[in-house]
Amino acid sequence: MEHKIVNFNQELCSNISNKLHKQLLKVALKSLENQFDIPSDNLEKFKSDNNITDEQFCDLMEMYISLINVFIRCNKKEEFEEVLVTHGYPSSLIENIPLKFDNKEAILSSMKDTKLAINKLDYKIDISLQSKILNKVILPSVIFTLTYADNKDVTFSADSSTFHKLS
Repeated sequence: MEHKIVNFNQELCSNISNKLHKQLLKVALKSLENQFDIPSDNLEKFKSDNNITDEQFCDLMEMYISLINVFIRCNKKEEFEEVLVTHGYPSSLIENIPLKFDNKEAILSSMKDTKLAINKLDYKIDISLQSKILNKVILPSVIFTLTYADNKDVTFSADSSTFHKLS
């Protein structure tokens, strides 16, 4: 199985301590659980204390989120470590990753997001009137409205060819 993972950035990670790596990994894990909102002032303080720019922080979060996704998809510790080594992660960092395969089920169950449960899915076919004045053909589309458990609505549309690919 091919794993999508961000390659290790030696330049970015060389001046980051193991303690900071663990903190960033925890932030990434919490963000995947949708349980963790970092107040902007705390984030700014964290970045200034550790001398990290916005771009570096985003790159690090991308790296850790992809690392967690690979961890979830790997069946064995050896497979996980092999993928990381292949993508340039140093053994010193791999040894200090606090993700353990014995508690993988706990991580998976905590990542299930109950806030995103869908209560209702409505759709309608939009056949707009075509006008010779516009000099273009307007293709029909399907408009979806999802209502989540927290009663928030999300509306999006798909053209007819995309709609047929969904089935």
